[in-house]
Amino acid sequence: MSMTFSTFIMTLAEAIQSENGPNLAYLLRPTSPHGKDLVKEFRNPTREGLTARYGGCIESPWDDIAIRYVMVTTHIARKRAGEAFNEQSQLVSQFFRYFINNTGWTLPALFSMLRDLRDLAFDADNYAKYNNQKSECMESAAGVVSKAFSNCMMDRTSPPNESRKWGVYYVVGLVLKCYFRVKRISLSKNILRALNANPDIPPLSEYPRSHQVTYRYYLGMLSFLNEDFTKSEQELTLAFYHCYIPAQSNQERILTYLIPLRILRGHLPTRDLMDRFPVLDELLAPFVAAIRAGDISAYDAALQKWERRLLELNLWLTLERARELCIRGLFRRVWVATDKSTRIPIAMFHCSLRLKGIDVSMDEAECYVANMIYQGPAIMGNGPSKRSRSRGGQFGDFTVDNKSSVARSSSTYPSAPPPYTPTSPVADSYSAGTQSPGSRHTKLFTVPPPASRTAARTEYLRTPLRAESFEDALDTLRQYDTIILMDDSSSMAGPLWKEAKKALATLADVASRYDTNGVDIHFLNYSESITGVTNGKSVNEYFAGLRPEGPTPIGHRLDIILGDYFRGLDAAKKQEDAGNYYARKQIKPVNVIVITDGAPTDDPESVIVSYAKRLDTDKWPLAQVGIQFVQIGTSRQATLFLKDLDDSLKNMHQIRDIVDTTPYIGEVNAEMLIKVLLGGINRRVDTRGGAAVMF
Repeated sequence: MSMTFSTFIMTLAEAIQSENGPNLAYLLRPTSPHGKDLVKEFRNPTREGLTARYGGCIESPWDDIAIRYVMVTTHIARKRAGEAFNEQSQLVSQFFRYFINNTGWTLPALFSMLRDLRDLAFDADNYAKYNNQKSECMESAAGVVSKAFSNCMMDRTSPPNESRKWGVYYVVGLVLKCYFRVKRISLSKNILRALNANPDIPPLSEYPRSHQVTYRYYLGMLSFLNEDFTKSEQELTLAFYHCYIPAQSNQERILTYLIPLRILRGHLPTRDLMDRFPVLDELLAPFVAAIRAGDISAYDAALQKWERRLLELNLWLTLERARELCIRGLFRRVWVATDKSTRIPIAMFHCSLRLKGIDVSMDEAECYVANMIYQGPAIMGNGPSKRSRSRGGQFGDFTVDNKSSVARSSSTYPSAPPPYTPTSPVADSYSAGTQSPGSRHTKLFTVPPPASRTAARTEYLRTPLRAESFEDALDTLRQYDTIILMDDSSSMAGPLWKEAKKALATLADVASRYDTNGVDIHFLNYSESITGVTNGKSVNEYFAGLRPEGPTPIGHRLDIILGDYFRGLDAAKKQEDAGNYYARKQIKPVNVIVITDGAPTDDPESVIVSYAKRLDTDKWPLAQVGIQFVQIGTSRQATLFLKDLDDSLKNMHQIRDIVDTTPYIGEVNAEMLIKVLLGGINRRVDTRGGAAVMF
């Protein structure tokens, strides 16, 4: 049911009167379904016109907030990110007038507004950069978020369990993200100084884990950039052990810096750990292997190969320092080869360096040995102390390289911390579903025990705002038009039809949240289509009178759908050739999802190859068109056909990969939804699954 502006005002007033924070946050999110209704109601609104008509219809500042919300949704629908950001900034500023006079029930709305502000700033800066324009929206967003931090810190009148101070660490995380994005990291010191100077805020351990992890990650990064490696390792370790288990991308971000820090101390990652993070394995495995083998030339080759990427990550100097571990490993092998003699000629060390491809003089070799001895404890004589040997299993997913260059720890640290019980009155959106790893948990650092729960905690502050890693991964869909092609052939009759309806309703419900125009649904045989679908409920209602019958002409229907879309692409290309350089950018990419149970009765392969070649010829972006096949049922023939479309077309026809296939297993989870909705347009999701982009 559509929502008019009058209804929106009434609903907004009810949420304010009942102090319903999550509902208020939902109402003020530009991506909520009612935002599209307001865009349709006001075709070309102006703030002055809306103010003259609706000003004073609700208590100030909510009348201005509602009007600016309409302007934000309108600018977003028309792809004017800069104007949308400016309106959102003013909306947040108006909200601050109300926020500072109320308690913590307003925090969900604050979090939502600031998150949307940051996203709009990101889009505006990207658009400006793409068009060779200057934009400082992200820096302006950081200033607005800093004001929110001050407003949270200054709460001295609210009851402790309803204080605005429960939003401090979330806001700090947001402002640090903004500062890191614009490379103004030095400004972070002011925020951290103010945070540490206030003794009235609750301990960090009482805040949700999501707030703790973000804060500790950026604290660790700041220490890393300041070369305070001890503190950086401590903070990043705590962030990793508290990180939500399925948040693979977050764990990867943390380990990107934690692993090199551990390597610098001689603690090498285990094979099990690296297998869980293929991207890090590709980057860091050559360094680990070189250290284990004492192969200096291989280490130098890895430094040269990955130099550009390491410089982007600020890791080159750290791993360059770790080169001494290779030399240590090589010299230990010399010591072992001499039966652990207490007197070894310098010539033997010199010879070992020459054998490894390091052309140095005898004096330089002696200098290397002197440096190794100076760095102590002795690496060739007495070996590690009893204390260091007894702690060999303490480092979990890292082996301690202190006994030999190939030594391994006998114990493995579990992949995540033990079950966590949230102790904050603010929602812990990462704590749900956390399970015990089932093995003894040995901590590297002592984590402060959580305080006991406060009895009088309000329900609205315990409710999770959203599963951030899931929604953030799907944010890509905002840039796409989503089209679902439904197989309504006779082979779908029976239980498969019910299963297909369930899959379609779920996909349409999720995808419509990110498509401002709603999802379009087409059928293989039924002539009519459903356009502008905004929820799964309407899909179920439409299916009530639909019966599956006829053949499976997937290729024919794809040709019609893509043909209509490519006519728009061709027109945009002609406009660009005529001098309109923005024509291409105005065409949204398309994401086609085909739900089918079996092999087609025509030739979709030729259709896909034909359009993929046109994309390559006209040099459209790689993700301009994506096709995802979702298989319903367990037909072996259909599985082989779809797998061939996914895996063979690219190499066989020398075209871009625009096809992905996913079996529908009945139980839909976040990872599967991401695979289905992004697999056709994101090659990383195509090859590694939905977990590859969850963070």
